[in-house]
Amino acid sequence: MEEPSRQDQSEIKNNNEDRRIIPREISRRKFLHSAGLGIAGAALSPAILFPGFPGAAFSKAKIALQLYTVRDAIGQDIAGTFHKVAEAGYKAVETAFWPEGVSLKQAAKLLRDAGLAVSSCHVEIPQGDKKKAMLETAEAFGSTRMIWHGWPEDRRYSSLEGTKELAGIYNEAGHFARSNGLRFGLHNHWWEYRNKVDGRFVDQVLLELLDPDILFEIDTYRAKVAGHDPTEIV
Repeated sequence: MEEPSRQDQSEIKNNNEDRRIIPREISRRKFLHSAGLGIAGAALSPAILFPGFPGAAFSKAKIALQLYTVRDAIGQDIAGTFHKVAEAGYKAVETAFWPEGVSLKQAAKLLRDAGLAVSSCHVEIPQGDKKKAMLETAEAFGSTRMIWHGWPEDRRYSSLEGTKELAGIYNEAGHFARSNGLRFGLHNHWWEYRNKVDGRFVDQVLLELLDPDILFEIDTYRAKVAGHDPTEIV
């Protein structure tokens, strides 16, 4: 895996800001049509990604807090942190990883006690025993959106053939999710907007290769680390 630059490392270490997650259902046809009209790089049209813009047909956006943002606080006081998140006005969260000794059922109960729903969950790619883990996660939190957290960088993102191979894996994961009444999605880091294969950013290639119902969860902070203006990405 290619190491991030010193500036990248500094930004990552200081990543304790309020990152809010809004999974988007992106129309491949609309994206490819707009790309043909001259959209370059990762500067995607808001009409493709966001509701409320002319030509966009999406449900009203709902904002949830990514719990990875408050991971240190969760490690010290998980119940108290959940209540503070709710007091801040959030109605839903996206789960990440839990402290050692905290089970899925325990975490789910604490979230319910705080009045927080779960919009989506970060999970491993459902392969082997990870298939059972994803199903257990979905059941525990009552969520149908299962998001591959995407860490760490996969070297296959450095080539078109490698990206195609990963797209095949993601499509298989999406099929498994669909067969169990779930949705599968991807969470980006900086390399999807840094690496170019076949003259395009990795995420652009994935948009072409992945099944239409696979979700793309845009992490604007990571897009910034890659050197892009997040407002242009979204």
